[in-house]
Amino acid sequence: MTRARDNAGINLTTSLAAKADVTSETVTDYTLASNVLTMDVAVSNVAFIATAPSAAMTFNFTNVPTTNSKIVSVTVFVTQGSTGYIPTTLQIDGTGATIRWSGGNAPTPTSSAGKIDVFSFSLIRRSSAWTVLGTSILNF
Repeated sequence: MTRARDNAGINLTTSLAAKADVTSETVTDYTLASNVLTMDVAVSNVAFIATAPSAAMTFNFTNVPTTNSKIVSVTVFVTQGSTGYIPTTLQIDGTGATIRWSGGNAPTPTSSAGKIDVFSFSLIRRSSAWTVLGTSILNF
């Protein structure tokens, strides 16, 4: 509740109620084709891969907005096999981009069938160029 006095000396009382709505995102199921994920971020920025990769993966994010001074966040859930793999190549609309991994080192994937590793990327657009920051949460 806020109390204020207007210019005529009259006391005013207002009450503002705020409500936070739940935010949710669509998770899209993908299948790797030759260990390549082609993900249309215009459809969803969250991917779930249920079939384990058989080698290092390439992630190609398509339809990414190219407006400067913007960030697009993308998250990929990967179900691992008995040998785990990470994305080693990242493309934005087919053009290669370097992944700058958190801590300066690429993560070590979980090598246990059925475990899920989560890879998140911040695609930062500045001066018509991309900077890609990558993080991982492993072994779910």
